Amino acid sequence: MARPVVGRSAPVCPGSEDSQEAADVEQPSVTVSFPTDQPQEALLLHHPPSEKWLRYSVYLSGIVCFQTCMANLLVTAAPYMVKEFVKNENTSIGYYAGFLLSAFFCGRAVTTTYPWGWVADTSGRKVCLFIAVVTTGVLTGLVGLTRNFWMVVFLRFLAGCFSPTLSVARALA
Repeated sequence: MARPVVGRSAPVCPGSEDSQEAADVEQPSVTVSFPTDQPQEALLLHHPPSEKWLRYSVYLSGIVCFQTCMANLLVTAAPYMVKEFVKNENTSIGYYAGFLLSAFFCGRAVTTTYPWGWVADTSGRKVCLFIAVVTTGVLTGLVGLTRNFWMVVFLRFLAGCFSPTLSVARALA
């Protein structure tokens, strides 16, 4: 940002003896000049964000909400899925539900930073977000088609691996 060039004038207190003398003498005014082409009034006004950034913020909010829904989709259904898939009498529902719910976040922890950061840097953040949304949606849809508990855990792990949305969206914003 350019630094303003300011000229100074001597301060005069109104009502003092110097104020009468100062009234007779022409006082130089303070001038501020900016080395730009824009008028000073335009620099002082607050400009709202552009339409492009408002559109980006709406898109990013939608993508982050979608990924949050995909991450937490099975929270309410996990106990029922464990009862359906693991038909052992001695089954601890909480034990298997823990595997089911933590698989997504374990996959996210493994791949969200370095591999997806490299993909975002080389191919672009928008491409990276598109890949993340499509693959996470497809893999979460495949969870509904499987009939094996460990396959569900594996698909949830893969969905977490393809979910770098939060880190990429923060870099894009």
